[in-house]
Amino acid sequence: MHLPVWGATRRTSNCICFAQANSEHCRHKIFNADWIIDGEQQPKSLFKMIKNTFEHTPDYVLSAYKDNAAVMEGSQVGRFFAAPQNGQYDYHQEDTHILMKVETHNHPTAISPWPGAATGSGGEIRDEGATGRGCQAEGRSGGLLGIQPAHSWF
Repeated sequence: MHLPVWGATRRTSNCICFAQANSEHCRHKIFNADWIIDGEQQPKSLFKMIKNTFEHTPDYVLSAYKDNAAVMEGSQVGRFFAAPQNGQYDYHQEDTHILMKVETHNHPTAISPWPGAATGSGGEIRDEGATGRGCQAEGRSGGLLGIQPAHSWF
C-alpha cells in the first residue's frame, strides 16, 4: 500500500507502531467511552469514575494520574548515604515519599503467561524510575492475575 501523506510504502513496522499508539493501553478508548446503564448515559466514563476518588479525597496525594504512577506523602526518614558535596558517608534525615504503580499492560496471560509477566514488571520498573524527577526503588510488591476467557477463539 502507498501512504500519500508520507510518500512511502507502508511497512509492517509502521502498522505495528500505529497499532501500539492507538491501543487501549495508550488511548484508553474503552475506559473513556460513554458508560450506558439500562439505556441511560452516565455522567462519567469508567476512567472518570476511577479519577473521581482522587478528586473527592486528595489528602496526602502529591501526584496522581501523571507519569504513569502516583506519589503519596511519606514522612521524614533517616538514611545513611554519601553526601554529594564531599562523598563522606553520614546519617541524613530527609522527606521520603511513597510511589505506587500498577501496570495494566501485560501480554494476554492466556496466550503467553511468562512474557506477559515480564512486560508487567518491566513496565513498573520503567515507570517508577520516570516518575517526577525519578525514584530509587527500595522495595517492590507485585502480583499477577491471569484470566482465561470463557469463550476463547485462539
